[in-house]
Amino acid sequence: EKQVGPEIDKRIASQVKKMEGMGWPADDNSKKMMRDHFRDGVVDLQIERTLVADQLKAAKITVTPADADARFQEIINNDGRTADEAKQDIEKQGMTVDDIKGEIYWQVCVEKLYASKPENKPVTEADAKKFFDENPQYFEQPEQIQASHILLKTEGLDDAKKAEAKTKLEGIL
Repeated sequence: EKQVGPEIDKRIASQVKKMEGMGWPADDNSKKMMRDHFRDGVVDLQIERTLVADQLKAAKITVTPADADARFQEIINNDGRTADEAKQDIEKQGMTVDDIKGEIYWQVCVEKLYASKPENKPVTEADAKKFFDENPQYFEQPEQIQASHILLKTEGLDDAKKAEAKTKLEGIL
């Protein structure tokens, strides 16, 4: 609860600020609904972050706040904004720059953890060609035919010929 409560409170405060900006005041009942709504997601997020932190520690991978700061700066530079403009945009959403950097920190953690696994290395065109050349059985397909409708003309036939056509169709099927 010590971890979940403050995160839920931040999310509620952010949502209330957004609502007030649109002229919708939030009463105690709507805040309670928000609390209930956010609870499961925040608990899942805390569990996910704990698991990621454990995996980072086991893999001896270090992520620092400076990594998040650098990524944040990269993001605002790519958007063509200044730090002050980004800060204003973030505050309009009822958040702080530290909140955003905290989220970025966890994104960087997951990226570094993912990149540390040899099976997650980027696949190059040469890798793909090598796999294709060494595994032709995965790419060979025998000739196939697919028929959606099989029709035999029965117009003008007597009942015996129609029955014969039906038997022929069943055989084809």
